[in-house]
Amino acid sequence: MVKARRGRAGVFKVERGELTVPERCHHVLGVDFKGWFLTGDGERFDPLTVTDLHSRFLMRAEGLPGQTRRWTQEAFRSLFRRQGLPEIIRVDNGSPFASMGPGGLSKLSVWWIGLGIRVEFSRPGCPQDNGCHERMHKTMKAECCKPPSANPAAQQQRMDRWRREFNFERPHEALGMRVPADVYHASARRMNERIKPELYGLGVETKTVNTTVIYV
Repeated sequence: MVKARRGRAGVFKVERGELTVPERCHHVLGVDFKGWFLTGDGERFDPLTVTDLHSRFLMRAEGLPGQTRRWTQEAFRSLFRRQGLPEIIRVDNGSPFASMGPGGLSKLSVWWIGLGIRVEFSRPGCPQDNGCHERMHKTMKAECCKPPSANPAAQQQRMDRWRREFNFERPHEALGMRVPADVYHASARRMNERIKPELYGLGVETKTVNTTVIYV
């Protein structure tokens, strides 16, 4: 009953290994956009969320101007400056995290790799691969997104209050009924801001040269 189809041109097969079990803070970060919605004034709100999967600490829940590589990268640049670098980032297969290029990588994930961060992609259609992060989304949606606030500024204030409660007041069974803030700590790995792999396209071979310049 299933008819063979020709492969889509330009789409590369992505090999996915076993997902890493987080064993310490900043071992694995769960990253996603919680699905956009409209605030009371009709403005679109795109919440980017970042969770340390070991401590369950919600590091970021912020509405961005859009789900684009530019705004997402700026959000992570700010986060890395304050909290340091993780070892692994786990994302789904959507934009701006993934692409149809080699290895499923996008310009954003290439930037992460250039910083020394490993990127793990969940399986398509398997939200359970980022289970605790998705469970947090469900709670956040019910408690501070429905109904939405009057405007994006009010919605962000509401999410900030909820994030403080989630991290500092709400105990988690997976943490032995401790709150995430009791377990979480910043990373000792600092970001090297001189690394700019986004200057080159995917698949471009680069070579190191010395600083000597000869004018002809």
